[in-house]
Amino acid sequence: MNCLIILSMVLKYQGILNYDVIKELLIALLLKAGLKSANHECLISYFQTHYPQYEYETSILSELKNIRNRITYDGIFVEKSYLDKNRLEFEHIISLLLNMMNQEIISGKSD
Repeated sequence: MNCLIILSMVLKYQGILNYDVIKELLIALLLKAGLKSANHECLISYFQTHYPQYEYETSILSELKNIRNRITYDGIFVEKSYLDKNRLEFEHIISLLLNMMNQEIISGKSD
């Protein structure tokens, strides 16, 4: 899918790894399955339920959601060191979600 390729290239070019990108990829997984939600809890619950083998990644997603909520509602600032320390985790989750979308598109699979 062209939008996934473009997103992947943008991420590699800019090095931007953030919760919104991950959230949009989760929304894409739901849409592929014929579902629709932008609710953060629903997105993570869907991922946890349909991909139980990725328990670790689900915990990272929940942590990111909580940090995003604290930024949005409590006005906290995230230190650059946190982003640097967790960069590989975020890259892994984005790659995983992109691969899931590509596999489902190729195989025609949808949960």
